[in-house]
Order: sequence, then structure tokens, then C-alpha cells
Amino acid sequence: RLELDAALTIMIRGRELTAREPNLIEI
Repeated sequence: RLELDAALTIMIRGRELTAREPNLIEI
């Protein structure tokens, strides 16, 4: 499903952002 794929993409990008700047978001 597109919804599930989009959710996975958001989670992956969120983790990348967290890895770069841990102070912004914690997932």
C-alpha cells in the first residue's frame, strides 16, 4: 500500500534526521 510505504519512508527519513541532529526529534 502507498500509505504503508509512505509511512516507512517518513520513519526512515526521521531516523536519518535524528542521526544528524538528535536534539530536534527522537523517534
